[in-house]
Amino acid sequence: MYRHEKRLLRLARRLSNDDPSAALEFLETESELVDRLLAAAETLPMPPVPEELSESLVNIMASAKFVANDETFLWAARIHDSRLDRELAGVRGADDGPRNTWTAMYSCSEADVIVDGTPAGEDTTTIRGQVLSRSDDAGALRIANLNGTHEAVTNDIGQFELEDLAAGSYDFEVQSGRLRFFIQVDI
Repeated sequence: MYRHEKRLLRLARRLSNDDPSAALEFLETESELVDRLLAAAETLPMPPVPEELSESLVNIMASAKFVANDETFLWAARIHDSRLDRELAGVRGADDGPRNTWTAMYSCSEADVIVDGTPAGEDTTTIRGQVLSRSDDAGALRIANLNGTHEAVTNDIGQFELEDLAAGSYDFEVQSGRLRFFIQVDI
């Protein structure tokens, strides 16, 4: 086995302990990304990658291979949900705040989305969020769930609000003229 292949296999194992061969196959097709990651691995110490983070990284990298169009569905990967992990990062310490409010973050090659959920009634939730597009010309974005019951349009800085969402799982389409991707929000 060549030195380059050994380095790729070692990186693939760090990205996915469960299926390093699938991670290796993806990494081999993304030569520019791999070159940068391997250069960083040679010069910087690389601690073990937590499983949750490695899954998110693989999802984000995989989504970068697709172009959003009518035939391809680009799904943003959930990279954080405060209902599962109250501490995102840093030295803030344990968060013992109320468990009825939550924050989720999603990422794909087109944008990042931050969603905050707050109870609005006994059985409903209001979500407020912001779409952070990677494109300067995204403009106003339409956010609608796929069955058409809830819809919002972002303001000039990408903020939106959707009210009266009952408990359940919602698939939302985020779209403007050239930008299109999907997120799944669990209420």
